[in-house]
Amino acid sequence: MHPASEFSTVGEILSAETNPTPRSRRHPHRDARQDHAEFEAIHNIDRAREVGSVHSIVPAADLRPRLVDAVERGMGRTLAQSTE
Repeated sequence: MHPASEFSTVGEILSAETNPTPRSRRHPHRDARQDHAEFEAIHNIDRAREVGSVHSIVPAADLRPRLVDAVERGMGRTLAQSTE
């Protein structure tokens, strides 16, 4: 049994039976590197476009004009609604 002071969360205390090596004794970056690799393997811009999270990729040179246009359209809609 591990003393509670070796753990930083209740979850770690409860999982000590299935994971007998406390986090403080494991390699500090092993889990983070593995998590990062898994995340990167799944989440990318192509997948985001496929699932509809991203509609388009805007080149940096086009960003300002597109933002200005979007703000002007929004302001126009708001003004049109306020005069109704």
